[in-house]
Amino acid sequence: MWRQSVRQLAFMSPLDLYALSQRSSFSSYTQYDDACALARSYQRCSPAEKLKYEERVEAINDEMERTCQAEAQLLMRENDEQHPCTKNLAFGRE
Repeated sequence: MWRQSVRQLAFMSPLDLYALSQRSSFSSYTQYDDACALARSYQRCSPAEKLKYEERVEAINDEMERTCQAEAQLLMRENDEQHPCTKNLAFGRE
């Protein structure tokens, strides 16, 4: 269950990525410390800049999803290898 929570927290929105990029580009964090100010600043971005963030976030989230799926498959295989009799019971065979 905690893996699902971590996975949900790891996914980004375009605004999240924008906030990270703005905060990292200034030596003083106070300018972009206010979440509402960041949201307003993002809304004023050009459509091309918003699209750039949307595409980058989509790529990041897709990679996160692939990683989570691969991890789930590895965990299932590991469980099957540790308990081979459970695989037979799952199909009604003993």
